[in-house]
Amino acid sequence: MHLSIKYAMQYIKRNTPTFISTVIMTSITVVLLNFFLFLAYSAYQLGVYLQKQQKVSVLFEPLTPTEEIKKLVEEIKIYPAVANIEVTDSARLEDESLKQLGVDPKTFKRTQQSKENIIPIIRIHLKPDVSHKDLIYALKQEEASNPKVIQIIYFEKLVERINKITRAIKITGATTLGLLALITIYLIHMSIKMSIYQAREEIHTMKLLGAKSKLIVLPFAIQGGIVGIIGTIGGIMFIILLMLPLLFDSYTKLIARIFLQILPPITYKDLLFYSATEILTIALFTFIISYATAKKFILHIKEH
Repeated sequence: MHLSIKYAMQYIKRNTPTFISTVIMTSITVVLLNFFLFLAYSAYQLGVYLQKQQKVSVLFEPLTPTEEIKKLVEEIKIYPAVANIEVTDSARLEDESLKQLGVDPKTFKRTQQSKENIIPIIRIHLKPDVSHKDLIYALKQEEASNPKVIQIIYFEKLVERINKITRAIKITGATTLGLLALITIYLIHMSIKMSIYQAREEIHTMKLLGAKSKLIVLPFAIQGGIVGIIGTIGGIMFIILLMLPLLFDSYTKLIARIFLQILPPITYKDLLFYSATEILTIALFTFIISYATAKKFILHIKEH
């Protein structure tokens, strides 16, 4: 193994431009790979989040009697599509929205709502895998017959459209990841092929001296593994450098605060584990591809 590593370093030294170009292309591939992985993961989590967030809101006229609101709550509790029911109002919802944006409602300057302007609201959280048709129909009937009900808000079509978009993103992401994998295989294949061609006289001599194929092939496989390690680390470092300026931008922080509510919590340990796993996986992948490529071409070298 020590001898194979020595030969691998010699090959890299002799073919430095080819090695550097392959490392750069691998880094670019890693950046694109991570981008589309994050996009596919976010699309999946968005779909899960939307399914959990499906709800119907019933808006009442201001000063609607509490007894009338409670009566409707008791009537709709019996429907299988109902996960839970929350009785709130427009003022409390505004405070919740401000808190989600990181703003203290007490310090936020706004026009105070009088009781005559506060709209009572029933928020009905729906079960994702149950039909909502009967419930929606009953609420529409209530809206038509009860003058105290201002509006029924239900974004069924919007949710269905977003789900279609997320499915399209997943398919596109998977296709792109497959193409990136093929590009990576091709780049490593060409790099190792060029290295073998440039070292063909030395390989021919080693074969004449009776060197085993494994001893000849292994340095090129190690070279491919080194390309995978350096290329992946370079790609990860580039992503970090790209993200650093965004961390100090107030608008980006605001968008991130909203967006991170959709994604499950991610710790630094998770990121380190993912990075280490990615480095090892791509290094093993490039090692195997390089080994297979080198073995194939070395076996076809004609002895003179």
